[in-house]
Amino acid sequence: MIFPEEHKIMKTYEHSLCQFYKCMASECPDNCCKGWQVPIDEKTYDRYRSLEGIFGRHVRSFVKKKSDPKVFRRCLGVCPFFTSDRLCLFQCTGREELMPLVCREFPKQVVTMGDRCEVSLLFSCPAVTRMFLDHLGPGTYVESNREYDPYYSIGNEDEAFLAFLLGEREKIVSYIWEEPRRPLGQVWQSLYAYVRTQHQYLMRNSVRDKVKDVILTDDKEKQGEYALVTDPGVCFFKITTLDRMILNHIDYGWLQIRDPKLYRLIRIYTRKISQLPLDRAELWFHEQVTKLMEEAPEYEEKYRSYFSYLIQQLYPMAYENYFMLRQLLFAILYVQLLMMFDLMDHLATGRVADKDRQAEILLMTEKALRHNQSLTDNLLTVIRQEFL
Repeated sequence: MIFPEEHKIMKTYEHSLCQFYKCMASECPDNCCKGWQVPIDEKTYDRYRSLEGIFGRHVRSFVKKKSDPKVFRRCLGVCPFFTSDRLCLFQCTGREELMPLVCREFPKQVVTMGDRCEVSLLFSCPAVTRMFLDHLGPGTYVESNREYDPYYSIGNEDEAFLAFLLGEREKIVSYIWEEPRRPLGQVWQSLYAYVRTQHQYLMRNSVRDKVKDVILTDDKEKQGEYALVTDPGVCFFKITTLDRMILNHIDYGWLQIRDPKLYRLIRIYTRKISQLPLDRAELWFHEQVTKLMEEAPEYEEKYRSYFSYLIQQLYPMAYENYFMLRQLLFAILYVQLLMMFDLMDHLATGRVADKDRQAEILLMTEKALRHNQSLTDNLLTVIRQEFL
């Protein structure tokens, strides 16, 4: 092991955004009880089995017992315990312990890594996306005395690597926000060269000790063999790569019915991109997004904040498999796709979207990309084939 040993005591850390979150309850425009497959954890299912009488039989009748994990049978695409008041029946009757763990926590994401528990927020909740746009900036994790039931635990006993990983996350976030601020395209290029070089050493035991010697720099001559010579600006991933992802993987399975608003943005994208010469697509995208950020500087702040938040949330996931490069590339990809959808909306309307519309597009992007494991696997395959 190349990383210094460090003893840790189990502690819980909440992202600073958590303090601003407030559920919209029945006023929610995109209720999480609709359109979601609700997994039931074993502890909650044990409670269902112990329920007596008609109510117990009623609850159990809606559970698909042969599925793994067990899930509720949805009624017209909605959780069977979603009331006409747009609230959860279990909450309304004071039986919150009967809500599946994911429902009790959502939109909080509770992850344990070694002796550390981190709590952040998922942007697939409209209350979170709206609140995020009101509190842009780097954010941080702060120690908390609250107790949480972790929904996801990362299995690895290499605590020293976790300490190294958390230190790297801090370094990357500081780099993103360092003054004078670098353009996001430059940030992505520098981080790619830095993390890919680290990844190369980390995957080879004979040279793992070189990981800590890699320098995070803007100087392409010092970035080594993974320095990107061309300057694509905000178009880190080629348009051909994004096109394959959008048309082959994101636009799938009756998207017109599942998410008609996202479907319309993708149709606008298809019309705009099909008119462009292939050799001009990246430059066109960079020019258009840059123009949008100049017209509305809050967009640049939003993209920087979103990327920073994704790094904070995704980077520690490398604790499971040491694949830091994967977490970085997905963070860049999500921001670039958000840019694409923002741009399509702007080109269609001819005006800068208000905060509610920006929050809606961010919500659509997150729901489309980050809650489907098979889609994530497919996007990673495209990244491997066309980028790595």
